[in-house]
Amino acid sequence: MFRLIILFGVLCSFGLSAQINISYPVNRQVFQRNNSNEASISVLGNCSDKTEVVQVKLEPVVAGQGTLINWTNLDTKPTAGFYQGKVIAKGGWYTLKIRSLIGTSVKDSTTLARVGVGENFIIAGQSNAQGVNRRSEETGAADDRVICANFYNWYSDYNVGTNAKQLNPQNLDFPLTEFSQLSSKASIGPMGLSPYYWANLGDLLVQKYNVPVCFFNVAWSGTALRNWIESAKGLSSVNPWEASLSYPKGFPYANLQRVAEVYGLKNGFRSVLWHQGETDTNLKTNQETYLSNLKELISLFRKNSGMEIPWVVSEASYISFINNNGVGCKPGIINTAVIQAQRDITSLKDLMQIYSGPATDDVEIPRKSDDFSVCVHFTNESFQTLGNRWLSSISALIAANPTPILAKEMPQFTKICGPSNELLVSAISNFKQISWMKDNAVVSNSFTKLALKPGNYSLILKDDLGFEFSVPSIQITTMPIPTAPLLKASGDTLFCEGKSVQLTASLGAGTYLWNTNEKTSSIISSGNGTFKVQTISPDACTSAFSASIQTKVFANPSSPSITSASPYFLYGGLKLFDVEFNWELNNAALSIEKNTYLRVKESGKYSLYASKKYTPGPTCISPKVEFSYSLPADGGLSMYPNPAVNMATIQSVNSLKGAEFTLYAHDGRLALQGKIDEDGAYGLKVDGLSNGLYKLIIKTTNQVYQRTLVVGN
Repeated sequence: MFRLIILFGVLCSFGLSAQINISYPVNRQVFQRNNSNEASISVLGNCSDKTEVVQVKLEPVVAGQGTLINWTNLDTKPTAGFYQGKVIAKGGWYTLKIRSLIGTSVKDSTTLARVGVGENFIIAGQSNAQGVNRRSEETGAADDRVICANFYNWYSDYNVGTNAKQLNPQNLDFPLTEFSQLSSKASIGPMGLSPYYWANLGDLLVQKYNVPVCFFNVAWSGTALRNWIESAKGLSSVNPWEASLSYPKGFPYANLQRVAEVYGLKNGFRSVLWHQGETDTNLKTNQETYLSNLKELISLFRKNSGMEIPWVVSEASYISFINNNGVGCKPGIINTAVIQAQRDITSLKDLMQIYSGPATDDVEIPRKSDDFSVCVHFTNESFQTLGNRWLSSISALIAANPTPILAKEMPQFTKICGPSNELLVSAISNFKQISWMKDNAVVSNSFTKLALKPGNYSLILKDDLGFEFSVPSIQITTMPIPTAPLLKASGDTLFCEGKSVQLTASLGAGTYLWNTNEKTSSIISSGNGTFKVQTISPDACTSAFSASIQTKVFANPSSPSITSASPYFLYGGLKLFDVEFNWELNNAALSIEKNTYLRVKESGKYSLYASKKYTPGPTCISPKVEFSYSLPADGGLSMYPNPAVNMATIQSVNSLKGAEFTLYAHDGRLALQGKIDEDGAYGLKVDGLSNGLYKLIIKTTNQVYQRTLVVGN
C-alpha cells in the first residue's frame, strides 16, 4: 500500500501560529450525501493558543444552492494550537467560514471558498469513458458546481492539457488538493484525457439535483475486460491490440483501487460508471465470459476496497475501423453477446446494487474517421445525447435509493497534560493502525496518550484492508498552563488553640490541588502548617503553586480554679508572670481585677479565665471556671478566729487601708490602738493580752464597725 502524506493548505510557521487556518477540507472537495441529502463534514485547522471557541458557518455560494448554517460552535475547547469538529450539512455548494473567539470577541477568521455536499462518481472502462486526446477546443461544464480531480498520472504525450497537475506514469500518490471546476482545460484525474461528454452530464446532474457533482476517471483506452481482471489479481496483462506489449503490472485496475482508497475514504461515492465493451467485441468475447469477468471484477473490487459501491453498467459494444485506404470507416460491429452480458449483470441474485447504464451503440452512427474519433469515439455532436442517457440511468440509480459510500470522519483528538504538563494526544477512530509523522519520519504508532513536542505532524491511519486514511499536517503547540490561583485567609493566620482559619483559592479554572492533597476550593487549618494550592485544568494541566500562607497555633493558658480564700476574698490559684486573670461577676467583666485574689463585695456568680498575649500573635484564653458566692451575714466585717489566742485576722467588704482600730477590755480599759496601713486581711496581734472579752472598734473613711473579740483558749 502506498504511503500518502498530503499537506493541506498553507500552514504558518511555528512562530506564526496565531493566524487561524483551515487544513481540512480542501477547496472544492465534494462530500457524498447520504439518502437523507446530508453529509458530515470534518473540519480541522490551526488557531491561536489563546482561542477559546472556534465557530463555523456554511453559506450557500449562491442563494438556493444549499441550506445556510449560521455561526455555530465547532470546537468549544481548541487547545495545543489546533481545532477540530464536524458539521452536518444538507446537499449544496457552500463557502465555509471559520472564526475564533476569545470570550465573545471575534479575534481571527478565514474562509474556504468552495466545499460541497453532493454526488461523486468513478468513471471506468475504456476510451469512450476515458475521453479522447485533447482537442484544440474543448467544451467544459458551464456550472461552477461540476468538479473533477484535476490531475493526470500517465504519459504526458497523451494529455497535453496545461491546466492539470502532471504526475509521473504509474504514480499512485493521488493528491487531494487538485479539485477544480471541470472547465475546458481540465482533466478528470487520474486518467481522463479531456472533459469529453462528462462535462455535459455534470451540468445535467447539477441542474436536476441542485448539488455539486465530482468525477474521477480511471478508464484506460483500448482495454479489454480481461485486462481489468488480470491486473486486479496483480498480474501483468497482455495488450489486446499488440501481443508483444503488456500493461504495467497491476494496471489498469490499480488506478481504480487507489481512487477508491484516497477519495472513497475522504469524499465517498455514489457509484462506478462503467462504459466498456468495444475491445471485447473485437475479441469476440462471448456472453458467458463477459458476464463472468465483469461479475468477478466487481466482486474483486468490492472485496479489495471493502466498499459495497453500486455500479452503473452501460450497454456498449460498437466498434469500427478506418478503411484500408484511410478514408471513412468500415461498417460498425456490435456484439450482442456483450450487450446481453451487460444487461444480465444487473439482475444477478448474488451480486446486488448493479444498475443499467445507457445504451450507446446507436449513438452517432456512423462514427467519424478523424484522428480523434478514429471510427469509434464520440464527438461533441453526441455529447448532449450521451449526457441525457447517462442522466436517465443515474436518476434511476438514485431513485432506487442504494446505500452510497460515505466519507470517513477525521479521528477525534483528545488533548491532555501529562505529569510534567507535557502534551498527551490520543486519536479516537475505528481504524486499526496509526502512524504519527514528523519530518517524514514515523514518531509513534500509538493511538493513546502520545507525548508530542511542538511541531508539524501528520497522520496515516489504516483499516483492516490496509487502506490509508491521511490526516492533514497540523501544527501542534503546547497545552495552555492555567494561571496560579490566588490564596486568601478568612481571618488571622495566627490563632489560639481550638480556633481555625479558612483558606480559599480563587481565579482557578478547573479543580484545585493543595500541598496537603485536598482537592476542594477551601480548606480549614486548625494547626501549624504551610499551605499552597495549584489549579488543575479540565485538560489535566497543572498551574504553578500559589503564594503560600503559613498558619500557627498558640497554646491557651491553663484554666484557673476558684476557691474561697477567706470571707471576702476568692482565690484563683497560681498565676504565671505572663498570664492575666480575668474576673467576672454575673458574666460582666470586672475589668480592673487581674490578680489571683479578688475582693468580693456582693453575692453572685463569679467566673474566671486566664489570658495570655503572644507577640506577634493573638491573645489566648483558658476555659472559664465559675463559683457561686454569698456574702457572710457579718455586717461587712469579718474577724477570725474568735476566740483568738495569738492573732485575729480582720477582713472587710470595704477597703481597710487607712482605717483606725481601738480594742477595749471588758472593763473599758484601752488594750490596743493603731492604724491599718494596707488593704486586705489585717492581722491583729493579741498574744500579750489577758484572756477575756474585748470590744473592737474599726473606723474606715465611711464606716464604723464594732465587734466583740474573745482572747484566750
